[in-house]
Amino acid sequence: MFVVLAVIGAFVIRLVDIQVVNAKEHIEQSLELGLSSSQETYGTRGAIVDENGATLAGSIVLYDAQLDPKLVGPIDREIDGEDVKVPWETISAEIGAVTGQSAEEIQAIVAAALAENPDSRYAMLTRGLTTAQYRELADMKIPYLAM
Repeated sequence: MFVVLAVIGAFVIRLVDIQVVNAKEHIEQSLELGLSSSQETYGTRGAIVDENGATLAGSIVLYDAQLDPKLVGPIDREIDGEDVKVPWETISAEIGAVTGQSAEEIQAIVAAALAENPDSRYAMLTRGLTTAQYRELADMKIPYLAM
């Protein structure tokens, strides 16, 4: 009985430590790690089928991609064990290869956003990306590309 009470007591003390004593530290840490943002995700619905079972309508998950024009520029990548600075022109071509846009179109989107507002932190790159395109862009690990 004493052991059970000791374990419960230890859990209560740790809970108070996390929730009350060190709450500010944990909140700051979560903000640093980007855990404060949220995105509404709608549930998928079942397919609508006709009397023969042929699908008439179904759910498709699509993604949007945005750029932070203020941060756009060369990025560091490790290629064959060496750190290499990859220029924005190359990055925009890589993005375009996935999204179906030309490098010039992507650069024009960023230029237009900065012309409208030099402090702009948002430029819509494209809408309606498939999951495969989303994963390919995410794998590029471009710091100013958000989806």
